[in-house]
Amino acid sequence: MNHNIAKKGRNGAFVAPSILIKQGEIEFSDKLNVLAEDFVNQIDNAGIDFLCKYEVDDYIINYKDHILLRKDNRNTEILFGWDGDEIVDKKDWFISYCNMSEGEKWIYREFKMADNYKIQLNIYKRMYNAVMLMASNYEKQIDALPKAINIADEIALVFDDEVLAVMDSLYKDGMLSLDECALINDINNKLSEMGKKHDKSLWTIEALKESNLWGQCREKAKQLLSQLCNLD
Repeated sequence: MNHNIAKKGRNGAFVAPSILIKQGEIEFSDKLNVLAEDFVNQIDNAGIDFLCKYEVDDYIINYKDHILLRKDNRNTEILFGWDGDEIVDKKDWFISYCNMSEGEKWIYREFKMADNYKIQLNIYKRMYNAVMLMASNYEKQIDALPKAINIADEIALVFDDEVLAVMDSLYKDGMLSLDECALINDINNKLSEMGKKHDKSLWTIEALKESNLWGQCREKAKQLLSQLCNLD
């Protein structure tokens, strides 16, 4: 294939470039559909990038037939659900989010997710990390916290602040199930049981390693962790 590049004519004007195809050099018609499809996809992707980058007032994105979004400067709404024909229920947003691929999660966070949901996601992540701390063996628990504090006491405080305190809110937003809330309460009841004993020996590193009560908390936390959505 010979390419005649644009060049100046005698009067200084540019001659338009042309492409010459020798007979037998390429079966252009066989590849036309593939080339055209690729060209359209490139234009489509470039257009979406441009609209997103410069926040054009109103546009629609169709992403892998899973979701259709309309976005403007005021809000973003889902036009179709993840199965392509049903509107996503507000209460099911978190379940849908957990089942998305990483690419779909990015699309959802960037174009659909309301600010209050983003806040709830951060709360959920902290809750998940607190449960993971409770579920860890005592060596990991010791490594995760400053040496100058009472490790056992801090684990219980973190659980109270980051899990128990937000349980009702996360449940109302559809981010925790009744079973998961029951497990949270089971762990809290075990911690309360230890507190009511007024036994300082239960709040030591040795107790984290040897106590059956801490072992029961750990097992309940592992069970809870297996049901939660790991957002990382």
